[in-house]
Amino acid sequence: MDELSYYIGRLNSREVKIVDRFLRSLPKLSHSALTLHRLFNIIIESEASEITQLSLLNKFRITTSQNNLKILKTRLKEKILSVLASFMNTTLDESIDYNEVQKIEVLRLLNKIHFIIRRFGYTKSAQKLLDKAEVICRERELYLMLIDVLYTRSSFEGFRRGPNYLAQNIKELEITISNFDAQYQAGNYYFQLILRNHFSFDGGSAEKLLFLDNAIKDLHSNFLKSKSKNVLYYTQLLELEKLELSKDFNSCLDKCNQLYQLLLDNKMLRSRNRLSSILVNIALYNIHLWKLKDALYYVKKGMGLIVHLSNNYFLNNEIYFYTLFHQQKTKKAMEIAKMIFTKAPDSHGSFRKEKYHLFMVNAMFQAGEIKPALKESMLIKVITKDKSGWDIALRVFRIMCLVELGDIPLADRHIEDLMRQYYRIYKKDPISERFRFIIDLLNEYMKSEFRVKDLTQTGKKILKKLGEKRNHIPGALILLNSRLFTGGLPG
Repeated sequence: MDELSYYIGRLNSREVKIVDRFLRSLPKLSHSALTLHRLFNIIIESEASEITQLSLLNKFRITTSQNNLKILKTRLKEKILSVLASFMNTTLDESIDYNEVQKIEVLRLLNKIHFIIRRFGYTKSAQKLLDKAEVICRERELYLMLIDVLYTRSSFEGFRRGPNYLAQNIKELEITISNFDAQYQAGNYYFQLILRNHFSFDGGSAEKLLFLDNAIKDLHSNFLKSKSKNVLYYTQLLELEKLELSKDFNSCLDKCNQLYQLLLDNKMLRSRNRLSSILVNIALYNIHLWKLKDALYYVKKGMGLIVHLSNNYFLNNEIYFYTLFHQQKTKKAMEIAKMIFTKAPDSHGSFRKEKYHLFMVNAMFQAGEIKPALKESMLIKVITKDKSGWDIALRVFRIMCLVELGDIPLADRHIEDLMRQYYRIYKKDPISERFRFIIDLLNEYMKSEFRVKDLTQTGKKILKKLGEKRNHIPGALILLNSRLFTGGLPG
């Protein structure tokens, strides 16, 4: 799906009407305007899977080269974005939170202020608009925009009102810039955390703990100086991550409740995106604690706050899948896995799409569709690049399928490959304790030719440990159901 089709597919009914009305209002004599409107209608009326360069050319039924069609699509995309930006009614758009409304309002005010000053000079209207913008910026901690307001005021009032006023304004600017720096630092620490959590980096949990300790110390200091609620919010997010690293999931729930209350108490912080993120985390920690009913409650509560097909929509549905899967609600879990796999946009990247594909094959396994699940798993390629995480999960999944199908010789070869990979790569890169247990147990199973009665004492101890760690494995998926890890293999 190209970008234009993606944009049009995401428009709600109100936005479609706005764009349609705008395209109809263009000069009727313009062939370009008629063609743009026609292209818009063709894409609106087509299924996403049907929209290709060739299908669009065929539907025009006129001599239009691919190059001309490319130009038309670019123009239509620009028209759509321009009209929606200019006609955007923030009070009616459900995807925009109050905090975003305030930012948009200040941007519009600043644009109007600078236009008045350039065209008519520094009039009383410009001064009143500056006052209004300053109030909103201070209330909402919009420090970057406040800097613009203060610079503008200093430029036009500094000489007229004298050195004392100018000195006071310079001091205000210095405080505002310092507060902005504190906000920027808080956001920067958070993005560094995302980098560590979702992409490859050198170092294990000890390095991450050191990073969190230093970041939290800096942010505490910045909060004491700035009193910024934004800084406090990011500080508590990093504290939550530190608790999660220690597997203290009850304390994680307490911290989530603090964060949720902080958002409810502060309008400048509150957004549906942030509230739903906290609810998703509460659901996840409840899965860790094996409180699946509570997890399901918070997943459904979060659904009510999420904008359809947003990033949080997919994240919430991931947790929904985990909850259903562990409750043995296989049919519904399969529906959710297929839905997020088919609806995930290309912008999510192939890694994330393949993770959803892995969800599907796990649900197939749980439904007893072992052979199709194994076949589907062979199509998953990209996540194998994550050598210390998803790659292990995929390799273990294929071994489980082979054991269930009775192909022990091939399962043995896969285990040997996994062991070689383990000693070559996993010994260098940090992997979870769970995965170490699993790899060691597979090795013990291979020694006993997958007969439980012949499993060594070491193997039986590992099997027991895996059972004890059940409350730590929301992402382990089928490991709970495979006979390999429940001791249910034939004796």
